Amino acid sequence: MQVFIDTTNSPTASDHQVVLDGLRSFNKTRGVGTSEPISVLARNRSCDVVGGLIGRIFASWLHIELLWLPEHLRGAGIGVLILSRAEHEAQQRGCIGAYLDTFSFQAPAFYERSGYTIFGTIGDQPPGFEHYFLLKKFNH
Repeated sequence: MQVFIDTTNSPTASDHQVVLDGLRSFNKTRGVGTSEPISVLARNRSCDVVGGLIGRIFASWLHIELLWLPEHLRGAGIGVLILSRAEHEAQQRGCIGAYLDTFSFQAPAFYERSGYTIFGTIGDQPPGFEHYFLLKKFNH
């Protein structure tokens, strides 16, 4: 079979699905299932989402993809509650730990106070800052 390599900034949904389906199929041969979404959201009195956590549970780990709160809600313990709720739910679903990445100008100290440890760093990403990778093993 002859192939050519194509670089694009706009893959179609179908392009994405071919790669995803192929990877999922391969992973299944190794006993790894598909991921499950998890969200813990902060809502105002009108029930509008004002921040929260978005993640995925995959291979017995919680991957925290996004965690954000607006400035006026930070420092009041809401982030800790959101993170704790996600960790609790992940443990209920059989997870053994959680991992995430964050930049030095974001919240590495917040995660460290919550029991996460840095296991990797990329310097100058973006230039002048650090990109941290953190994890936390759950106590069962």
